[in-house]
Amino acid sequence: MDEVLWNKSGNPVVERNLLASYLIANLTIGNCDMHARNTGILIDKNAVQLTPAYDVVPTATWEQHDT
Repeated sequence: MDEVLWNKSGNPVVERNLLASYLIANLTIGNCDMHARNTGILIDKNAVQLTPAYDVVPTATWEQHDT
């Protein structure tokens, strides 16, 4: 996804920083279920951008969840 954002977005630095922010936020809250399907891109007029973050849940707070 990083390569797509770098090569196809209208503002690659902003999009890559946003992706890094998503990853850091998920690590910080303990979202052990973060995976690529929880990150989306919007394609608009041959440019891409990240969609808003979703499925951001602090799963580490549940003992039965696999960390």
